[in-house]
Amino acid sequence: MEGAAGPGRSLQDELTCPVCLEYLRDPVMVSDCGHNFCRACVTKCWEDSERSLCCPQCREPVPHRLFRPNRQLANIVEIVKHFGAQAAAGPGAAGGGVCERHGEALKLFCQEDQKPVCLVCHLSWDHRAHRVVPIEEAARGCKEAPQEHLAGLRKDREEAKANEEKRSEELLKQTEAERQKILSECKELRGFLEEKEQFLLSRLEALDGDIAQRRDESVSKLSEEISHIDKLITEKGEETGQQPVSQSLQGGGGSRISSENWTFQKPEPAFAELEKRLRSFSQKSAVLKEVLLEFKENLRFELENDTADISLDLDTANPYLVLSEDKRSVRLRSAPQDVPASPKRFDYSFSVLGAEGFTSGRHYWEVEVGDGDSWAVGAARESVRRKEKIDFTPEEGIWAVGLNWKGKNWDQYQAFTSPETPLSLCERPRKIGVYLDYEGGWVAFYNADNMAPIFTFTAAFAEKIFPFFWLFYVGSSLTLCN
Repeated sequence: MEGAAGPGRSLQDELTCPVCLEYLRDPVMVSDCGHNFCRACVTKCWEDSERSLCCPQCREPVPHRLFRPNRQLANIVEIVKHFGAQAAAGPGAAGGGVCERHGEALKLFCQEDQKPVCLVCHLSWDHRAHRVVPIEEAARGCKEAPQEHLAGLRKDREEAKANEEKRSEELLKQTEAERQKILSECKELRGFLEEKEQFLLSRLEALDGDIAQRRDESVSKLSEEISHIDKLITEKGEETGQQPVSQSLQGGGGSRISSENWTFQKPEPAFAELEKRLRSFSQKSAVLKEVLLEFKENLRFELENDTADISLDLDTANPYLVLSEDKRSVRLRSAPQDVPASPKRFDYSFSVLGAEGFTSGRHYWEVEVGDGDSWAVGAARESVRRKEKIDFTPEEGIWAVGLNWKGKNWDQYQAFTSPETPLSLCERPRKIGVYLDYEGGWVAFYNADNMAPIFTFTAAFAEKIFPFFWLFYVGSSLTLCN
């Protein structure tokens, strides 16, 4: 009896909900760990939990409220309940319960209907063509199936864990490679700057030496001239001291003091060449300052500003404009579309705004213009007019550059100021970079392929600013770059 009671007790424990301690009702299995609970019990546990979700039995974290119905386990519960009913009925019911229809022991399990049946049910028309197995075998299979499924889940979890660890190791190696690259590039840059610093300081030091040498030479010459004059004064004093004053002042044959022989030899300009060299050096310093300032600004621009994730706003698009499914490309068609009326929509101008606006910060986006014949890109304030003709000017709330404006000045790039400013570009840009600095009050345009500057507007922004796009010729298009 004890041997029989042991397995029976273990089976009953497996079919008992760890929460309510009753037979499982509508059993479900937690996907991560494989433990089974009543659907209502595990749902209530997770609803009452104020912290992160976990399995009520093993406390393993559960990332999502995921569980799946365990119908096989539900069948086992029903079978065991029938066993219990049979045991309560007495020794005559030693099978797998009693059939309510025929009163026979439920010794078979119908795999098609997933229910226990008696021998009479199996021979009836309802189950004659169905495959049946002994109920003990079905119970054993149902018991093994969740374990096999759980083993498969554990294997999948281990494989996913191994793949995640492998991927993370690869990413860590890439970040380390980037770190070493940055250290190497910055070290090389520091070495270059230190080399140029030493070069300029040595040139300046040589100039200091030349200035000191010229100064000493000039002072020496001046000292010699002063000594010579002192000697002349002394000699003349001695000559005039030996004669009576009346004779020394007479212009006759006697000697007289003459300033004509006492000329002061003014030294030649000794510092003119040095001053020229110093001016040249100062000009180089100014160029160095300008180059370093531009270098720092470009470096800050490239490193601190990621491309904004921008899409196009369908509600603002002119009826003649067709947006791509991902709302990152716009094309001008020959006929208008049937679109709902919207106060945001441009009804006259073939324009569209970005879906995201900005009220602070720095933002950068790139637009592929390709070989389009007539386009404009830039930024516009939220209150820009949309139901009538507008001029693309800062006064209207638009800061833009473009090509072939109104069909004049063919192949002429322009900044839409008042009046328009022609732009002389070294090459035809295929991508335009737009850089908005809200607090700084400027919109700058670049050739995105080489970051060559195109034009910069200055402004005082006081409302939300949106990316702006315009087309003129049928078939032309603009595309936002990633």
